Amino acid sequence: MAEAIIGPLVVKLQELAVSEARALVAVNDDIRSLRDKLMWMQAFLRDADPRRRIVPDEASRVWLHQTRDAAFDAEDAVDQYFLLVDLSRYILHTYIYILRKIGPVVSKRRRRRRRSDQLHHFSVLEFC
Repeated sequence: MAEAIIGPLVVKLQELAVSEARALVAVNDDIRSLRDKLMWMQAFLRDADPRRRIVPDEASRVWLHQTRDAAFDAEDAVDQYFLLVDLSRYILHTYIYILRKIGPVVSKRRRRRRRSDQLHHFSVLEFC
């Protein structure tokens, strides 16, 4: 009975581990790309902001505003990613904790079941 509970849990943990590994590879490429884009945005903002103060024009103002908005959106996306990573780690740690608590109980039941089967086998042999 306990094996019926633990089996699907182990499968889910394996799926989670594979999913996490794939996600980390994909996210690493995305992080590098985002970092490069943010570096370009930062360079643009550092260059354009002083010029805007000297010669204010509408196109520069709009461009600066949109670039800043994009940078804030990227920051929000990174924060949300970190939140999801933290949540998935919490869930994984919870599964591991549960397995550690259930594992000894299952092992004990399995040993008892084995002993019971052995005793039953010996008692059947005695009557033969």
